[in-house]
Amino acid sequence: MTNSSLAIKKTSYIILTIILNTSIVYSCRLWGVVELFNNSITNNDNTYQIIQSESIFFKSLGNNYPNGWSLSCYNVNAELSGVYRSELTADIDSMYQFIFDSLSHLPDTTTKLIGHLRIASSGATGIPNPHPFIYNYNNKNYSLIHNGTLNKEILLDLITENGSDSTWIYNNPPHTYNEFPWYSDSGWVNVIDSELYFLWIMKNITENTESELISLMNALQQLETVSQTSTKNIIFSDGEHMYAYRSENSDNPNLFYSNMDSFTYQDTLYTPTFLSIISQIPTIEPASLLNWTPFNNESLLFVNNAVNYEMFENFINHPPTITLD
Repeated sequence: MTNSSLAIKKTSYIILTIILNTSIVYSCRLWGVVELFNNSITNNDNTYQIIQSESIFFKSLGNNYPNGWSLSCYNVNAELSGVYRSELTADIDSMYQFIFDSLSHLPDTTTKLIGHLRIASSGATGIPNPHPFIYNYNNKNYSLIHNGTLNKEILLDLITENGSDSTWIYNNPPHTYNEFPWYSDSGWVNVIDSELYFLWIMKNITENTESELISLMNALQQLETVSQTSTKNIIFSDGEHMYAYRSENSDNPNLFYSNMDSFTYQDTLYTPTFLSIISQIPTIEPASLLNWTPFNNESLLFVNNAVNYEMFENFINHPPTITLD
């Protein structure tokens, strides 16, 4: 091997290392909280303090996510009762703490909080964080936040049945954040892959006669078939339920959840009444005291705020087995 070839190979290795490290450190961050049994987030002082410490930790990550943050919430009636988006980084935006306090103390009692920190990998930049994407169907406001990058052409092929029928996407167009339509060159470059991912899921839910859970699973199965190595981590909700799915080509999970295990907090035994989902385990107390469990790859967490939660695994590329009523 010549010196020049070795130099090229070495340079390529350095560039690849930088890209890989960047994808690990600088992928969007997701955060979701569900109060079980229809409790509100402020129903218990200890609960609120723990969730608040999650929020403080989430905000502290903002320096690495230059394309803004968002917070949204659902109330006890499963209504999307607050959405706030910012183009500033969360760590320096003075509105972050104010919005968190406002959403968690809404008079209609918040039962779910959803947060997103963005570093753009596709679509429009220089805009307030567009997550969560929202779709109204059957008097429900569905929402989705995504961590990862997907091929937009693959998603478009799925939505249009390989280009044979574009009716659904013409009736449910993705945003371009400019004056150009999504199907134009100037519009398509600004379409965000995460929204197309969301629209693919919603097409399955609106057109299938199966349950919402089965429709979501079917959408994920088909997407995994045609896009096996892309990162598809999401938190998805219809207001009544929350779903979280991990799929990424990495042994280092970018999604964790906290369970109901008791622990000692402020000299008493505390049992959580809520479940949290987050991309990065908090390092500050009391959030760090929760029992955080990593998602296995290609696993789907289903949370019913009136009952409990269940993890579905091994359903990709074969029919899912559902045990819920």
